[in-house]
Amino acid sequence: MTPFHHLFPSIDAAAIAAELDRETARRARFYARKVDEGAMTPADRDHQLALCAAWREDLDRMTDPACVTAGCGGAPPAHSLPWGTRRAGLAREIALRERIYPRGIAEGKLTEQTATHQLDCLRALAARYDGGWDWLARNGRPPRYADRHTPEGAAALAEFDAHAAVILAARAAPAHQQELAL
Repeated sequence: MTPFHHLFPSIDAAAIAAELDRETARRARFYARKVDEGAMTPADRDHQLALCAAWREDLDRMTDPACVTAGCGGAPPAHSLPWGTRRAGLAREIALRERIYPRGIAEGKLTEQTATHQLDCLRALAARYDGGWDWLARNGRPPRYADRHTPEGAAALAEFDAHAAVILAARAAPAHQQELAL
């Protein structure tokens, strides 16, 4: 097993894929019921399901063997969701689970081991996003140190460095995942 992220040595890409597939199926059932009850609009349902699909597509892009070897960011995504939207949606899901899983464990609906594994799968994916994968500056540039000598490249690096400082500070003492949603 190859760990997906060094902060989560027991989580590999296959575990994350399984968790994302499980979450997508759960959301599809749940949101269909919510739309039928009038508690959710079809547009909101579609957006939430698109988030899950984007995470799954991103995972596939992150683990594409050609890009892993070359260190590239992968092929351009088929989805149109920006990095911030994907990362914020993931942070919301993690924060939700951090709130509801203790109750589910107490009620015997899931084990602590299962809850930790499912959360760590999403946390590992979030950590890869936080490391800059697929991140673009407001000027549309990725953070490449080779570009630091151009004004656009320097601006992108400065913006990413500010992002990285926030992530590192939150990792040092996070209250919860919402601090990592940038």
